[in-house]
Amino acid sequence: MLDYFKSNAEDVTVFLILEALKNNENYGKEIQDSIDLSKEISEKYNDERYQKFCFYLKYETADGKEILMLRYGFSFDTIEWLKDYIESISEEEILFKDISMLEEYQLKEIDRYLP
Repeated sequence: MLDYFKSNAEDVTVFLILEALKNNENYGKEIQDSIDLSKEISEKYNDERYQKFCFYLKYETADGKEILMLRYGFSFDTIEWLKDYIESISEEEILFKDISMLEEYQLKEIDRYLP
């Protein structure tokens, strides 16, 4: 099935590819193979679409801020409400905007990242 997607990628949505891969027993290996192939193609043709596809496979998003938030350990539910409160995020730090309007339970989710 993955071979079909590789040769007909322009006809298939990313969502369908992800669903097919998730239902496949060899998901982990095929994801890594797809990531490796995407990297090679991206470098060879200088095409960012392959990198974006790679991010969708690995993180289920291509948004840089969301990817970093996932790497910090935030859930998709938390990312949904927290994203607008982040001024900047990098591998070194998270800088928040005014968080005074957050509920107590929300503050508890981010307290380890507060100065």
